[in-house]
Order: sequence, then structure tokens, then C-alpha cells
Amino acid sequence: MKINFGKIALGVTFFSLVLVFQNCSNAKFTTDVDANALNAVTGDPNGGDDASCRPTTVSSSKIVKVLFIVDTSGSNAGEGGAVATDPQKKWRSATLNNFISAYQSRSNFYFGMISFQGTSAKAQIKVGNNGVFSQDMSVVNAGYNSFMNTADSGNTPYKAALSMAKSIISADLAANAAQKAAYAVVMVSDGQATDYKSPDDVIPDASSIRALAPGQVSLNTVYYYSQAFVESQTKYLRNISSIGGGQFLTANSSQTLKIDDVIQVPGVSCQ
Repeated sequence: MKINFGKIALGVTFFSLVLVFQNCSNAKFTTDVDANALNAVTGDPNGGDDASCRPTTVSSSKIVKVLFIVDTSGSNAGEGGAVATDPQKKWRSATLNNFISAYQSRSNFYFGMISFQGTSAKAQIKVGNNGVFSQDMSVVNAGYNSFMNTADSGNTPYKAALSMAKSIISADLAANAAQKAAYAVVMVSDGQATDYKSPDDVIPDASSIRALAPGQVSLNTVYYYSQAFVESQTKYLRNISSIGGGQFLTANSSQTLKIDDVIQVPGVSCQ
């Protein structure tokens, strides 16, 4: 059942989110079954591909906090004359909406969101100026609204995004240590990082996030593309998921993606 965004005002130049999602449904995506058959899933050799610990199988007694890190760089919109990978955020909005809609009613799930472009990252789901994990759908919806209102532009600063993710998780751990929550980071991008010199440079930053709470944090990544899959652009994301004990997946942005199948929930009691 879709999130009821009908009462959320997006401003003069934007429709309500429910209309955005209606438009997404008219994009003629393939079905989940077809898309999943075409997607390439690669698991971490140390157990990051354990299908028994997907969000759908997690026990309701375990708190799960999902942090989306979403690319809003210019290539999504075809900046510089290139073919747009995700015009009007159709793929990204549908992917996020499908997941949040499926899990918003579960009392043990919390949501966070970061976007990144240019040289910086931005907390979208936040209280005040601080990025947070929230169950309050008014806070989550406001964050989604902010993401949709962010024009795709500029470079692809992975380092800035990972730094903010680390800060948000660290702050939540300090405030809610007794929860012993599972933190599942999901980073989606259409290109390689512009603030690292090589794919190996991402390893220390990814490792430092997982080290915040050993056994409680996973880093999962998705590389999406429109016309051509570029292997060299996936290396940063592959390293992040490999070091992070999560999954890496490739997805054509003309297809829907059930992102539940990407997320590896760490340190949980699965049903």
C-alpha cells in the first residue's frame, strides 16, 4: 500500500508526492519479477549475501535503521549533454517509495536519507539541521519532499556522503545505545566518485563506518544506469559493499527494483 502523501504541500512549483508517484507508475517500468531477473546481484563472500536476513525476514523484535544515500549529481539529468540516467528522479523515487511504503507500518523500522552532489552531502530526513533516523512519517515525508525538490547537478562526492553517513550513525548510536539496532546503509549511484582518486581510497572510510558498531552495520550499494553498463564506474560501490558486509547490485533505470533484495540486515535474529 502506497504512502499517503496527498496532504503534503510541495510548494508552488511542485505537485503533491502522491502525484509524483502516480507519474512514476506511468513510466511503464517492467514488473519486479522481470527486473530482478535482469539485475546482477553480487554478495559479500563473508556472508553479506545471506538471504535469510533480508528486511522481509527480520524478527519484529529487532530495531532496523535504514539509511539511504542517494546520488543527485548532474548525470542523472543529462548535465553536459550526456544521456540522463534517471530524468525527473523516476527510478529513484519509485525505488524509495516502494520500500518505505512496504515498511512504514512496521514498528521496528526507522528511515534516514542523505543526498549528495557537487562537493557536499545533505541530510534530507532530519530534525532541525541534524540528520536522523525516524519513524515519524511527517518527518520522513518532509525529507522525501526535500530530496525531490533538489535539482540534480554537479559532481559525485562519495567521500562527503560517507562522512555524513558516519556522523548520523555515530550520533544515533550515542543517543540510543541500549537499542542495539541494526544499521543498513543503502547507497545508490549512477557513476564513480569524484572526490576519491581511486576505488581503493574508499576502503578506509567504508571500514570506519562498519567499525562504529561491529556486527550492527552493513553497507549495501546499487549502481544504476540507462543505456550502457560501465564496469569501471562500479568499482567504488563494489568496494563499499564488500568492505561493508553488504550486497552490490546493478540496475537498469528503466526497470523497477525491489530494493528489499539488496539490503543485508546485520546482526539480526531472522525468522
